[in-house]
Amino acid sequence: MLLDYTRTSTGVENALQAVLLEHGISSGDITHEQMRLASRDNQQWNYYYREINVMGDDDLLALERKIMRALAPWKVRLSSREAGSRDNKAYYKIRLSLPQGITTHSLLFFTPEIAYHPAEPEGVPMDEIPVPPRPGTPLEPLQVEEPWEKPARIAIILDDAGDNFQLAKQAVQIHPAVTLSILPKRPFSREISQLLDRMGLEYMLHQPMEAQNPLINPGWAALLTTMDEEEIRSTFTAALESLPGVAGINNHMGSRFTQDPDRLRIVMEMIAERDLYFIDSYTTSDSQAYAVATEFQVSSGFRDVFIDNESDVEAILRQLDILVRDAQRYGSAIGIGHVRSRTIEALEEFTGRLEEMNVELVTPSVIVSHRKPAQISEIVNEDTQSSPDEF
Repeated sequence: MLLDYTRTSTGVENALQAVLLEHGISSGDITHEQMRLASRDNQQWNYYYREINVMGDDDLLALERKIMRALAPWKVRLSSREAGSRDNKAYYKIRLSLPQGITTHSLLFFTPEIAYHPAEPEGVPMDEIPVPPRPGTPLEPLQVEEPWEKPARIAIILDDAGDNFQLAKQAVQIHPAVTLSILPKRPFSREISQLLDRMGLEYMLHQPMEAQNPLINPGWAALLTTMDEEEIRSTFTAALESLPGVAGINNHMGSRFTQDPDRLRIVMEMIAERDLYFIDSYTTSDSQAYAVATEFQVSSGFRDVFIDNESDVEAILRQLDILVRDAQRYGSAIGIGHVRSRTIEALEEFTGRLEEMNVELVTPSVIVSHRKPAQISEIVNEDTQSSPDEF
């Protein structure tokens, strides 16, 4: 006997269309769609597939919740969810199924531009990476409250969390001190932060800031040098409120914004008011972010090493060895990488050697609490070229 679910799947489709229209998604936003009669065993139903363009600041998880509430009368369940990139666009895909286990809908949402960028653009020579403000540069020597304890301490921040829930979960299972920095309003940003809250782990806001290249879009809630004080405050507040449990901030891209001390002062005042810490990702040797943070007595630090400029396990391990060398020389060091499979693979191997290297992996908050900010007149290394782009 044939079990016909075409009427049921049509009812789901009509309810779904109403939700999309209410959300502001019209036929002009749908770039591809199809419907076909599907069958399996003794069942048949209508299957719908759509590709939809949405704005980069669209809250897709909120839309997903609206859809599931509207489809509750049909007992529709979310059978899968994934995020990634295709053709230089970020996507978010959900599949909807009836209780009988048949998939009636696949919805593929595309945002205008992929939001994540590598720590350094592919092809940039390693000797052009901005050198962090350490003794031996024109900066004042880093001061510390007391002699560094042994073992030497390192912190590892993994940027661009928010697009892949499973990789984020794998990353924090390596070691409790591995710290994720989450981009605001990405498909899994809120879910990842909620997981870390439940696990009692520290995490950060990866705050988008204006890039040197005007063609690059840093993402939702980006801070721009063209903004006035009110715009900066409202934009940064929205980013903070999207991830209410963050312990600290570091910049996503920002080679242009971090050179603007007047606008940085607005940001650092807000960070100080909330008793958060700040890590300068140091995407340009002209960055003023760390210096301005010290003006407001914000607990602060700076990136010492980019660990995964090359997405190769051996190359990442070599960068981690440089991070350890810096920590042994200065007492502590901060490495920045990304939530990527090869980075996770390298970290799994690396953390197994911490004890033999006499190195302690700690969160960034531990590093910055042991640093006494130097009063820095300028953060410029005349011998180092700025990176032409950022992350």
